[in-house]
Amino acid sequence: PKSNPDPENIKFCDATVKFNGTLIPMLLKPHLRLLLNLGFKPKEYAFFEKHLIISRKIANAKLDAFRKKKEKQLLNELESSSYFSRAIDRMKSNPESLSDDELAEIGSMLLNASVDTTSSILSWCIVHLAMNQEAQQTLYQEISRNLVNFETGMVSEAILTKAASPYLHAVIRENHRMTPAVTITLLKDNAKSDVEIHGVTIPKGNQFVLDSYSIGMDPEYVPDYDTFRPESWLEEEVKKRVGTLAEMIDHPLYRDPFSAGSRKCPGSRVATNEVLVMISQLLLDWNISFADESI
Repeated sequence: PKSNPDPENIKFCDATVKFNGTLIPMLLKPHLRLLLNLGFKPKEYAFFEKHLIISRKIANAKLDAFRKKKEKQLLNELESSSYFSRAIDRMKSNPESLSDDELAEIGSMLLNASVDTTSSILSWCIVHLAMNQEAQQTLYQEISRNLVNFETGMVSEAILTKAASPYLHAVIRENHRMTPAVTITLLKDNAKSDVEIHGVTIPKGNQFVLDSYSIGMDPEYVPDYDTFRPESWLEEEVKKRVGTLAEMIDHPLYRDPFSAGSRKCPGSRVATNEVLVMISQLLLDWNISFADESI
């Protein structure tokens, strides 16, 4: 059936994709910061700023509408249990914990960050499975078998756990190794002082980049790094790496693009469940392949 998407939503997604697409490349160009400090605005920064403003304006309007709806007690059950709704509750119970501006910033970031990341994970999973028919068939068999074993008749939480569907989780983990939604999980300035790491001194005023991609594509850690091989993340293979150099790739901070601890992405659980459900249902409904057999 034909849908009638809200033009404002389309405008928001378009602006968000555009400014997100220029953010990381700009962060990797130190000369842009110098130009900005000198009062110059490069074209790529002007492009980024323009679409960031559009995205933030729409996001803030949506968040304001959500807050008014909550004040009038018009939220449905799903909306009431959302992260943003509970953040509002926390702010009311402890006004010093968050300001209105900080709450709006959190909500805006949640909306912006969710547009391109989950769709990127799904898109690359589909590409990898289309290019690796054996892996696709193995995953299809696992999901189909679980539907019978759990007698649910449909994709459910029970069949999507790592214990029930280890290969499904392995596929998503291998997808993250080869084509992560976000290759850089953290950018941090050492603004206060020099920092020494393993005998190397990083002078004050430099920037740290935590890269979640390079090690997974390094043959020293992953010999067949250019091969899509979900089996690498099954329990037996993980145990074989214990005590070896390759054990590094099993570190929790390399497991997914969400980081960890208090700075972990607040939407990580939603994004993970979305990917698990959508990949499972897609494989149950379709055989995925390229029309061009030469690919």
